[in-house]
Amino acid sequence: MYEGENRAAGARISYFVNVPKMEEKKPEEKKDVTTPKVPCIKYDTVYAKIYNEVGKQIRTLFSVPDTSGMQRITWNLTEKGIRYPNTPKPKKGTAEPNGINILSGKYKVVLSFGDQKDSTYINVKPDPRYNFDRSAEVAKRDIYERLKVNVAKLTKASDRLTEANDVTEKLLNQVKDNEGKEIEDFRKQIKAVQDTIKSKKELIVAKPLEKQGYGRPYSMTALTKAQELMMYLGNRQSSPSKTESIILEQFDGLTRFHRQNKCILCRQLGRIQKESRINEIEYV
Repeated sequence: MYEGENRAAGARISYFVNVPKMEEKKPEEKKDVTTPKVPCIKYDTVYAKIYNEVGKQIRTLFSVPDTSGMQRITWNLTEKGIRYPNTPKPKKGTAEPNGINILSGKYKVVLSFGDQKDSTYINVKPDPRYNFDRSAEVAKRDIYERLKVNVAKLTKASDRLTEANDVTEKLLNQVKDNEGKEIEDFRKQIKAVQDTIKSKKELIVAKPLEKQGYGRPYSMTALTKAQELMMYLGNRQSSPSKTESIILEQFDGLTRFHRQNKCILCRQLGRIQKESRINEIEYV
């Protein structure tokens, strides 16, 4: 009996790479200021940029090969996903989140390694196990694109709230060794701003659980509505129904409400900084 691994799902992109050997570090020579600096080309990462039929880049994949020879990158046939509120900002070298499944069609893959480039095409066909309805898929993608725009705005607002809370902590840290009525009033103002920041965040991502237990009470927040909509879009094989339209309207309403209140909080924090007469901390 033969036993082996199942074929991986998605598109397998094979390529040959010649990884240069690491050069030994030479003793530093005296720099010649008259010689123009030549940019160093790094041969350490293979990037695969994927473009749809209209030339729009929809995904970036990468691999760090440690040996020369045949290599492979697997694309799971999804676009770049969304970063949701209250999630850390991606660091350099972090893989993109997975997004919605792509439509069938022809996609261009551009591979690059240092200053070397090559390209190929991938033909994606519908899954024969399902009745493919292109108009239904396009309709779902239209809703997804609208959701993606507002989630990006909401994530930016959530980042601003996190930054605002960091500013309040810095302000409190500057007066931690000071006493007096003026300082005590200042601490109370900062505490009021921190409570406001907390309540605004809970409108986006819900109040965190304070006790251990099974399950989480349902809270209607912008984030839960976005997640609900993504679940419906992912599971539905037909055109979007009235359910998706209702959830999208609820999400849009919660997003607008939060954006309107965010500016009031920014002005409140700026006023406290100005009136405190301590070293100004820039809040962007």
